[in-house]
Amino acid sequence: MQTKISEIKNLIPVNIDAARDKALRLVAGAEKSGSDIEKAEVYHLIGLIQIYSGEAAEAIKWHNKEFKIREKLKDIKGASVLLNNLGAIYYQRGKLDKAREFYQKALFYREKINDRRGIAASYDNIGVVFYKYGMTTEALNMHFRALKINQETGDNERICISLQNIGLTYLSQGDYEYALENYKEALSIAKKNDDRIRAIQLMINIGTAFTKQKKPAEAKKYYKLCYEESQSINYPHGLILSLHNLADLELEKGRYRESIRKYMDCIEIATSTGHQSEIITAMIGVGLGYSMLKDFGQSLRYLHDALIMARKAAVKERICDIYVQLSEIYEKLSDYKKSLEYYKKYIALRNDLVNKDTTRTINEIKTRYEVDKKEKEAQLLKEKNETIHLYAHKLEVSNNELKQFAHVASHDLREPLRMVSSYMQLLARDLGDDISPIQQQFIGFAVDGARRMDILIHDLLRLAKVDANPKIEQVPLRTVIDDVKNNIEILLSEKNAQINIPELPALMADRTQLTQLFQNIIGNGIKYNESDSPTITISYQLLGPNALLSIADNGIGIPVEHRERAFQIFQRLPTARQYQGSGIGLAICKKIVDGMGGTIAIADRPGGGTIFNISLPQTLLC
Repeated sequence: MQTKISEIKNLIPVNIDAARDKALRLVAGAEKSGSDIEKAEVYHLIGLIQIYSGEAAEAIKWHNKEFKIREKLKDIKGASVLLNNLGAIYYQRGKLDKAREFYQKALFYREKINDRRGIAASYDNIGVVFYKYGMTTEALNMHFRALKINQETGDNERICISLQNIGLTYLSQGDYEYALENYKEALSIAKKNDDRIRAIQLMINIGTAFTKQKKPAEAKKYYKLCYEESQSINYPHGLILSLHNLADLELEKGRYRESIRKYMDCIEIATSTGHQSEIITAMIGVGLGYSMLKDFGQSLRYLHDALIMARKAAVKERICDIYVQLSEIYEKLSDYKKSLEYYKKYIALRNDLVNKDTTRTINEIKTRYEVDKKEKEAQLLKEKNETIHLYAHKLEVSNNELKQFAHVASHDLREPLRMVSSYMQLLARDLGDDISPIQQQFIGFAVDGARRMDILIHDLLRLAKVDANPKIEQVPLRTVIDDVKNNIEILLSEKNAQINIPELPALMADRTQLTQLFQNIIGNGIKYNESDSPTITISYQLLGPNALLSIADNGIGIPVEHRERAFQIFQRLPTARQYQGSGIGLAICKKIVDGMGGTIAIADRPGGGTIFNISLPQTLLC
């Protein structure tokens, strides 16, 4: 299948009718027994052929059939190529806004899959639309972006296309030297790649640039080279273009019969390959040549035939050219009525085209405004992103330094503390009975202080490690509570405490962090409790997009004015002065909950005590 498709693609420039016939036979076979991907590929081929032959409606029909399959297959790359082709169809029909819309959609798809070759092609296509709008600065920007990607990927075929587009844009600005420089560089690459069709197109471009520079000898040289190369590979379109341009040169030099001969050769080749627009243009040239020879009968015959074809093809610019020539010829024949008739038709059609040009200019201004607006928005977004990235980097550096400090400090500080505690106890033992009660008390204070300092450093290390490489897994909360009960079994027994546990879900989280979270809150609820029977009650409910876990105790409570700073590091509340603690436990809880994308808050429990409400996204539920 792929081999046949490639053969037909190669046939398109040579004989489009034969390519269409072969492609339609391929479609029949694919629809009878082919896979979805084979059907999509042959539909795509037919669409390409219709684009090439100027049959826009037919091309859209086949592309719509292809799109349904691409959609079914979820083929992003194939969809991007399809969108690009639809852009080409609208471009051919002169609907530049629609063309740019589809080219932009194709670019979006290609960026999603990082298809760099496709991205470069989209930049070139959008650039060509900007060129048609007359937005040459924007066009060059797009083409240079495409060229940069193509050079980075070493894609010589696309490099030629980008250079050719850059040359075309410079040519429109009157920068003929820059245009020639880019055309010649592209031609050199095309020859090295043995891309003969691209080389032919570039020879025509170079000839056009020399013609614009009023250098007919140089222009003729390249048109002849183009003709010879097209003959050698039997490339009809190249033959037509070279003959047409050579005919134009002969017409300018006053060699009318030679000009007519070349135009007639154009008509013969274009007729055999179905290039309608080229037939019309060449017939107008023949009519002009005969008019200059004062053979008005022959001139009128060719011009009227050209008019019939131009009206059928709805090529209004060519119709305008024909009306002008007919008006001039009838004036020379002293048929002023017909001359005036065709001149009026010319004026009416020209006004219609001027109105379209005005509309296009308005659309161009609108497009330029939208492009400028988007570029400014993109620049502003880029600056904001750079600022955010800078702050994020600084924050990351600061956070890493804090973690490193906490880790080093925790390990390095605990060793001297152990030495202080050990030597104070050795001192007390060495003094034996000689130690006074006050000395014994002072040593006790020192040992107790060292012990409390050791606990504080240990908790600081726990805080620093909260978000260090969490292991996310499915964790049943009931097993977490069971682990907590085992860990604080002695405290539960000493305080005669109980924990009421309902049915609880499983979460996607780090088990160690969840154990820390519940142990800190449950442990505090029991420790900071003066009830004869401390009770912890856990509840669970769904609230909108969140899951709410509540842990209630009947302890001493936390005053409203102290709740906000309860989660800050080293903050111990005034009501808790008689209780031991480092003031880090709730800070650890908040850090864990924040890391899970949730919130933690404190509320009063009816009848006394505290409720810790932990709200987590339902997406964490298993």
